[in-house]
Amino acid sequence: MPILAEKYKEPVAGVVGAGVGLSLSEFAAEFTTKGTGLMGWRKAVVKTLVKGVIGGVFLGLSRKVPALSVAGKIAAFCGWGSVIPDWIAVAYPGGIPGLAEAASATVRVWAVGAKAVAAEMKAAQVAPPSAGAPAVTAPQIR
Repeated sequence: MPILAEKYKEPVAGVVGAGVGLSLSEFAAEFTTKGTGLMGWRKAVVKTLVKGVIGGVFLGLSRKVPALSVAGKIAAFCGWGSVIPDWIAVAYPGGIPGLAEAASATVRVWAVGAKAVAAEMKAAQVAPPSAGAPAVTAPQIR
């Protein structure tokens, strides 16, 4: 009795390939850049190179090993595609989450007005835990 029915083999291989490709390429790229102390544009270049090499290995394996045909290709594409957020993080501090936060703050101001948002933010501010620590402040609204 087979472990998976035939109709599930390709979707499962896709999920496994995506998970392995993204996880391994991200781990290797972060390990390399953190270990060498790189930051900014240099970090993005090195992460691109590391993910490119790992993706190439996965693609090569997918062509040579029939059992890895689907999973290997998807692992390669996921590793290569994960370079995009790295470059966005260099170009915009905070990366994609920072872009989303800035956009949501703008839309919130459009929806309820600047005075209401300022009041909400003032109510949400917390006193600093000690006199020497900096106060936690809300992000500025543009």
